Amino acid sequence: TLKLVDAHNHPIRGGIAAAFVSALSHYGIVLPFVWENSGLIASLMNISLAVHLVFGITILSNLLIGVWSWLTGEYGDRVNSS
Repeated sequence: TLKLVDAHNHPIRGGIAAAFVSALSHYGIVLPFVWENSGLIASLMNISLAVHLVFGITILSNLLIGVWSWLTGEYGDRVNSS
């Protein structure tokens, strides 16, 4: 996924892609265990708040890694020489 968005040269795109894939994979693993016939929202309500917080922190950290790389200019062939 990161190669598809050229994360090496575009860190924000890479951060968004990593956050999206992280969310899909984490919830994709958990949802089959808590799925109810009443739908997605009801199934998400069965997951504890602590699990949602851990997933949220993981998703945000993936996004922030890309943003930080972009802000510092240390991506692609750009290396901060100071």
